[in-house]
Amino acid sequence: MVAMAVSALCTTVASWGALLTIDNPSFEADPLPNGIEQSSVTDWLTTGDAGVRDPSSSDYGVVNPPFGENIAFAKIGAGPTTASLEQTLTDTLQGYAIYTLSVNVGDRIPTSPLLPAFSASLYAGATLLGSTSTPPPANSGFTNVVVTFGTLATHPALGQPLRIVLSADSGAEGAVVDFDLVTLDYLNLNNPEPSTVALLLLGGAILARRFRK
Repeated sequence: MVAMAVSALCTTVASWGALLTIDNPSFEADPLPNGIEQSSVTDWLTTGDAGVRDPSSSDYGVVNPPFGENIAFAKIGAGPTTASLEQTLTDTLQGYAIYTLSVNVGDRIPTSPLLPAFSASLYAGATLLGSTSTPPPANSGFTNVVVTFGTLATHPALGQPLRIVLSADSGAEGAVVDFDLVTLDYLNLNNPEPSTVALLLLGGAILARRFRK
């Protein structure tokens, strides 16, 4: 069953998969000097202590992160208060589709306070489609987290704009999490039988678990 689900998913992705447009997905639109950050991020709405940074070697031990020059960050503020970045896409939630949100999450060289609780979430309008906070990245490194969501013929949020939210949710004041290279894959299932959709959703969940290991 596992092999069949994964095989079916891979075949379908090859036939119908497409990346949806995310503006400034790797946060490179704001040139900054090394080691400098700012609170405004082109094409992203920030709340709390969030922004974009060109990391220094003291952040990760290398001058550049894995995907370009910049990273986004969200830092727990006084109170404590949460922080987030979000972007509403021009694409809307469609029926008979599978969406896969992929985000690279980083934890800087160990300092105090440590990595906060974080989440990467996909919405359609105000409706939460899926969210993940695992796996956490290793100290001074990045890891990929994935959210997979599938629709059938009907869903109360069909036609609503897709929205991505990256956030630091809880932790000690000053705890910071970094984000890089955000992608959203759209898989058009072309109105297959419900059993096919179920198989593909199972395959997507299996692949997500395999990628996290």
